[in-house]
Amino acid sequence: MNRHKPIYLDYAATTPIDEEVLEVMNEVYRDAVGNPSSIHYEGRKARDILEQSRRRIAQMLGVAAGELYFTSSATEANNWILHAAVRDLGVRHLLTSPLEHPSVVQTVRFLQQQYPDLNVHWLAFDDWGAPRLDALEEILSKLGDQTVLVSLMHANNELGTLTDIAAVGVLCKEYGAYFHSDTVQTLGYYPFDAKHYGVDFFVGSAHKFYGPKGIGIAYIRKGIALGPLLHGGGQERSMRSGTEHIPAIAAMAKALEIAPAHRPEKRRRMEELWQYMQHVVVVEALPFARCLHEDLQRCHYKIFTLALPDKPEFELAVLRMDVEGICVSGGSACSSGAEQQTHVSKLFFQPRGEKPLRISLSHRTTREEIDLAIETIQRVFAHI
Repeated sequence: MNRHKPIYLDYAATTPIDEEVLEVMNEVYRDAVGNPSSIHYEGRKARDILEQSRRRIAQMLGVAAGELYFTSSATEANNWILHAAVRDLGVRHLLTSPLEHPSVVQTVRFLQQQYPDLNVHWLAFDDWGAPRLDALEEILSKLGDQTVLVSLMHANNELGTLTDIAAVGVLCKEYGAYFHSDTVQTLGYYPFDAKHYGVDFFVGSAHKFYGPKGIGIAYIRKGIALGPLLHGGGQERSMRSGTEHIPAIAAMAKALEIAPAHRPEKRRRMEELWQYMQHVVVVEALPFARCLHEDLQRCHYKIFTLALPDKPEFELAVLRMDVEGICVSGGSACSSGAEQQTHVSKLFFQPRGEKPLRISLSHRTTREEIDLAIETIQRVFAHI
């Protein structure tokens, strides 16, 4: 292996576009030049690609094509659904976790300011960062026939912790609450069926499953009347204005289509690497570190999160690893490009006197890359 080439271990942040996906995207860029809103031949051709892609994605996710809308990102989709649920559905009780993605947490805090009568219930979480379902049920049972929205992600992007969203869906149905889930980290990695999970809304982003950046999806269950977040030309059945990005949409459909191919084998390979790291990193390389998860029952198999002692000497560890050619994550990048403590780190790790180090895997990650990464980690932390 060329040691001058960085070893990328930050697949939870984004994935490289798959070659087959890129071919589809380039083909559409070359051959479909029209605006799907135009009625001439080129417009109709673009419209056909758009709707075929929508139908294929819908079929793979167990929903109707008319329930899917294309957005620029999952962040936009989360913003849209949360804003519209409060504005259009009259939601006045919103139950969520303080460890959700910033596009949920910050949107909820903004809505609190805009709607003084909105009651936000921040759910307690367990030792792994999953929202406590007993706390969820206790609150739901007290709200009676009030209009309620529950917003809980499937897998935490920083912790890797999985939430049993099927169980959440059952509770929401029992108590008559709407259920929104950020499924960004799990689409393409786990079999997904909206009816099985009982979701009314979910979102996804193509760049998390080897598709292009800048394209996302929002699912809104049939029969739920939401208004748009963006106004303009009335695209996406007047629900999301803006000319559709046809090449990216076709590429996302392709990426989601090939994701299940050899999924058990891909998952097994990643789980083996995860378990190997659990043993070698914690036992041999970093004995002072704590592996957040003891097994793979509670977490996403692509996310390996370490809890390190919160010492000033560790502040530049991720940057030092980058200099050594290892791309991992220790926080979120601010505008200066430096690492800063995230809300998850402050709420989950800081009270325990810890800081996180996240290593996220791909089915393309090799044992050799992991060994080199571990060797580098050991060297970086050797004098700390």
